[in-house]
Amino acid sequence: MIYAEELEKMNESLRVYDVVQGVWEQEPNGPEANMRHVLTHLSKDLIGKDFTDKELVRTAIAPDSVAYGLRLGRWADLETSELVHMTAVEEDARNQAESGLPQLPNGFASFAGGMSILAQYLHELDHEKTRSDMQTRFATQTTMTSAARLLINSASIQSFQYGFTLVDAFEARLDSLRTRFKVPKPNNE
Repeated sequence: MIYAEELEKMNESLRVYDVVQGVWEQEPNGPEANMRHVLTHLSKDLIGKDFTDKELVRTAIAPDSVAYGLRLGRWADLETSELVHMTAVEEDARNQAESGLPQLPNGFASFAGGMSILAQYLHELDHEKTRSDMQTRFATQTTMTSAARLLINSASIQSFQYGFTLVDAFEARLDSLRTRFKVPKPNNE
């Protein structure tokens, strides 16, 4: 299980990386552009990454899931403590993903549930009949909150099942991304 204090620490590191250092290019483009970009990344991970590879889960999949969840929470103006516990909506999304696929890797149902919520929202946003309902602040915030909780839950399950510390994996992932993209480590870290 992930704790609010741990999420807050990761959220601050990610905020520096995304906002202060300007690495997340979609940051200034609003919720819809950011949700689409996150969904694209999640789709790439779903197809291109092995969720049963313990090392890949620790070094990329789980920390990236937390990062996407924290970003969604930031864009929805949420406190990180609001991302810790799932509601019936998120449990239903996870259960739906679980029931549709046999023998899922650890945390996969929550990952797929988060993707599903984002995809459904963006799909409805693209249709003229449902666009105005989806463009409300409530619908946008609810979608981002549920997707964020599920992605963070996925990473939390993976860290427990594979025996690694999520905060350490998250910080190591940010360090590797900084190296890869030649982004200096901030002075205060």
